[in-house]
Amino acid sequence: MSTEPHLAADFRSTSPSSFQALSTLCGLIKTTITDNLSQFYSNHYVSVYVTPSALFQLQTQSLIEKFMGSTTRSFLLSLSMIRGSIHGDALSSGLQTNYRQVVQNNNVFSIAQNYGNCSCASSATCILQSAIYDYSSTVTLFNIPGFYTGCYVIESLLQSDLRCFYNQTCINQLQTYLSSSPPMNVKALDSSLPSVYFENSPISECLASLMVEQWNITLSYDMYYSQCQPMECTYTVETRNDATHIAAMLIGVIGGSIAILNIIARLLVKVIQYCSQKPRTPVSPVMPPIHT
Repeated sequence: MSTEPHLAADFRSTSPSSFQALSTLCGLIKTTITDNLSQFYSNHYVSVYVTPSALFQLQTQSLIEKFMGSTTRSFLLSLSMIRGSIHGDALSSGLQTNYRQVVQNNNVFSIAQNYGNCSCASSATCILQSAIYDYSSTVTLFNIPGFYTGCYVIESLLQSDLRCFYNQTCINQLQTYLSSSPPMNVKALDSSLPSVYFENSPISECLASLMVEQWNITLSYDMYYSQCQPMECTYTVETRNDATHIAAMLIGVIGGSIAILNIIARLLVKVIQYCSQKPRTPVSPVMPPIHT
């Protein structure tokens, strides 16, 4: 049993697995985001006092950015570990895109596939332009722009893009080599739709942002304030004292001091008058007795 290198790169052999892998990635990303959103929504924003609007906006924006970053990193880390394990364990692809099985003298040997000057025995990221070949003569009939095949379906897919599928002419030409009954009515992707990605953006670039076009974020301070239901509200007004205000304060202090001194003086006068008008009790001298 043997698969020639040019057959391993034929689009008709590898494309079903490539598009199935792309669909699987989309499903995994959707599940990952949904699960992480459920966990994020279960958290509560708690504050002892009512948070000012500006601070509320900053804190919630920071929490959301942290959520988006951690979700993306977690998914990419898991994918990276899987890719590393597959290559590290030298798992053989069912399409024989990384190793060919050769039978000699009733013995089966695995021979690493080469894509150009790159060998699947040393690198998992070897790729070659995906094309339609003539099986009998191995002549290239049609190269699929932006699409690659390689040692592993996932590795070649991440380096591929979908530019051909934005071009109706490319799709029509590709369909002439595909046996389909009845013929599929395939329309090109609409490049006029707004997108953060380009027609030639690699799948890996889309994957780096979880294939998300835009995160729709809604922050409502009114809902937070209504949920908080504060019982009282206090505020502080900060002002700068000018010359007029300082003069008024000094006059007020001096006026208050004079009034207090006036009251104290009146009390002292009354005390002195009271003491001076109080009658004195006469004192009679006591003579000692005389004994004869």
